[in-house]
Amino acid sequence: MAGARMNEADRVFWHQTSVRLRTVNRVLALYVALLAGFWGGHKFLLGARREGWLYLAFAWSGITLLASLLDFVDLMRQPAIGQGFLRRRLPARHRAEGDRIDPATWRRLGRVTLAFIAAVTVVSFYLPGG
Repeated sequence: MAGARMNEADRVFWHQTSVRLRTVNRVLALYVALLAGFWGGHKFLLGARREGWLYLAFAWSGITLLASLLDFVDLMRQPAIGQGFLRRRLPARHRAEGDRIDPATWRRLGRVTLAFIAAVTVVSFYLPGG
């Protein structure tokens, strides 16, 4: 589903309402998610400031590295606006939502934390002297 586009009815609606959507370049968001996602750079870019600070607070643990890879996959699946490789844009969050942490972020960080703890436990169990 990578590269999915907004359906025609939604495109017509946004065109007719003349509402300017705050958007982010898709390629830039994907690069930031890969290269600076462990400290929440992609969250800051998309306007989710509180989620960015949450990622920054947990960056020392390595948990956010795995969560940012999952965010990368989610960004790949989001519908894009526009045509062409460099002109594809992702709708950025509304600024009012930037002060709220999405429940999906809490669930993702929780699942990744449990997987991280399970992996450390398994590795420490099988290490000699552990």
